[in-house]
Amino acid sequence: MANKSVQEHYKYLHFSATVVVKQSQGMLGGVLVSSATGASIAVYDGIDTAGVLILDTMSVTAGQPYPLPCKFYSGLYIVVSGTISATVFYE
Repeated sequence: MANKSVQEHYKYLHFSATVVVKQSQGMLGGVLVSSATGASIAVYDGIDTAGVLILDTMSVTAGQPYPLPCKFYSGLYIVVSGTISATVFYE
């Protein structure tokens, strides 16, 4: 029997700067950071920083997955500072 908690239907988007990931509701799976130098991210439910803050500014480390399983309702916006190469998984 398959593990029903595994979500194999996420889309993905590589990013290295602040990005609007999606402009409508959906599901956030998480972020995988490939490389980072003095990097941090903040995640918003919306298309800009006027949206609801999902994840306050957090320092990130290269080689780390950050599971963030939650719904968003207005969009998905990720703010980046520092140097980063990462992939966000979302639906």
